[in-house]
Amino acid sequence: MKRLNDVIGQFLKSDESLRAGPHLGPQARKATSQQVAFLIEQLKLASRQNGRIVAVLVGLYVAMLIGGFIIVFTLFHEPKTMRAALGGSFLSLLVIVKGLHSVWRENSGMQIMIALLPSLSPEEAIKVVETYYYKKKNVAQGRSNSG
Repeated sequence: MKRLNDVIGQFLKSDESLRAGPHLGPQARKATSQQVAFLIEQLKLASRQNGRIVAVLVGLYVAMLIGGFIIVFTLFHEPKTMRAALGGSFLSLLVIVKGLHSVWRENSGMQIMIALLPSLSPEEAIKVVETYYYKKKNVAQGRSNSG
């Protein structure tokens, strides 16, 4: 799964002028529309990849549901065996739903950035991207320091 922060991080590291931390005020970076277009393309590629992962997870979810129905119909007269089989199936469904939620959340963030960035000037787009990236990076570092 591609994470939004990873895609933005790779973009910021790809250009020497964007590698340093965020700059505000008159020394703000001068971004080009080509840089923003490149980022949008990278986000679209990552979003398509995540879309494929969502399709696979939904397919697994449906297969597990069908498997559960088959188990119920074939083991209808053996409740203990059916209970054990369905318990494992239910836990598998929960893992699939958790993975699906995670991919969906990342993909939604990418879609928001894809929709937002073209409407901004290149300088504003870079500010938005940097703000998101460094805020998420600081939150992640805070979690690792406290845990």
